[in-house]
Amino acid sequence: MRTVRRKSLFLSVFILTAFILSHVPSEAAVRPLKQSYAPDEPIEIVYDNLPGSQTDWISLAPRENADDRYGEWFYTGGMRSGSHTFGGLPAGVYEARVYHDWPTGGYVVQERAAVFVQEAVPEQSGPVPAEIPPAMRPTPRPEPHPSPVPEPVEITWSASGQGTLFAPGQGVHNYRIHELDARRFLNGGTLIVDVRIGAGQSWASVDLYGDGQSLATSGVPQALASAWDLPPNSNRRITHTFRKGQIFRLCFEGNWGSPQGATNTYTYSATIKPAPEHEPQLPPLPERETPHVAPPENAVNRRAAETLWRQAVSFQQQKRYEEALAKYREGLALSEDPAVAHHADAMETCLLRLSTLPDIAATRPEAAEIDIFNNWNKTAVVNNPAGPPSPTRFTISRPHAITYINTYHYFNNGTPAGSITLVHQDGTLYGPWPATGRSGQGGVQNAIWEATPQTTLKAGTYTVFDSHPSTWSHNAQSDLRGFALVKGRLLQ
Repeated sequence: MRTVRRKSLFLSVFILTAFILSHVPSEAAVRPLKQSYAPDEPIEIVYDNLPGSQTDWISLAPRENADDRYGEWFYTGGMRSGSHTFGGLPAGVYEARVYHDWPTGGYVVQERAAVFVQEAVPEQSGPVPAEIPPAMRPTPRPEPHPSPVPEPVEITWSASGQGTLFAPGQGVHNYRIHELDARRFLNGGTLIVDVRIGAGQSWASVDLYGDGQSLATSGVPQALASAWDLPPNSNRRITHTFRKGQIFRLCFEGNWGSPQGATNTYTYSATIKPAPEHEPQLPPLPERETPHVAPPENAVNRRAAETLWRQAVSFQQQKRYEEALAKYREGLALSEDPAVAHHADAMETCLLRLSTLPDIAATRPEAAEIDIFNNWNKTAVVNNPAGPPSPTRFTISRPHAITYINTYHYFNNGTPAGSITLVHQDGTLYGPWPATGRSGQGGVQNAIWEATPQTTLKAGTYTVFDSHPSTWSHNAQSDLRGFALVKGRLLQ
């Protein structure tokens, strides 16, 4: 009898264990098919090893949304593995979230993976040490002799950027800030900013602040210039004339009429038209003689010289400086003009200086690689299906060249490495960069994810995003932030 009872008990335990194991996912995972997507591009995600309930479901939502606030979603219909394509979204950071067995499982997220949507970032050329500016068109004057002109060097400036804005709610502000450094324009000028709003849900508002102005946190902002309530897919130009050089702050946010938390993308380009004191002028050309009178030989030469000087002006406007200088000299050979000669001499001096500038980048010693952020420690680690409880953030006060990033995944069961991304406080995305896996403590495969971005980061606060947060290791000593190491070099 005891033998029968033991067999029955063993059989019951075996059946119960088999039932439980059949309903527990093994290495469940969800991931985007691509490292990043363009705005409005369909987003395909892949899922594996789900329990197999007809009401398992997966959603795609903004990362900042609570787990019970979901966007587009679908039932898996009992499929344990498969893929699904979601509709396109505006630029931003999102999460693919896996929920089990609705309604029994509630809004408990079992697996999540970061999904990045970002605009293509154009390559930016390096700084130019000096430049001869476009020439002004000659202006006829009544005086018989031309006025002297300054050396043909004009201060030129431009800036551009992009980001993601968020609707802050009625009456408050949550700016995404871009600094525009116009301190070199000592005598002032006119700042011209062209803004383009993306196709997202939120409408946009833009405010321009100057030196010494406090950014508004609530109420109507007292900015230098503003453009409010810009609808999606719209363009707007903002201008502001200033008397002295300063650092402006260009601030973007969602308008008060948009739902709180709604997002959109934006881009901007800015230029400065210097005050007249900065604008060189070519010597004016004298009035033509009456065409009915046969001109003497020197007048014919003068006209030919004027024609050549006009061609020189055109070449200078196109920044074809050597050709412009040749035309100035060719005209002077036909007709003397002290002002034109002075202008040509100044241009030649400037071109000579440009050609003899040393290669600063080649002669300057490279800064040493340093740890910009490192919260690794030797205490036991844990992981959380929802990811590390605290965001992994660091701040740099000056631009750095980022050379290396890693994250730690001790309990990932050897899952291949994914990607790592940095997001600036203004919403600008850097990456995602594909990572390679390296063995960690105890020989755990792919425990350390490593990436070598080799990119430049501007000053500001950055958040580190990992494509598989559910296995991202953390502990109390890391301030409940995911283990990460960021290395780079300070730019001089």
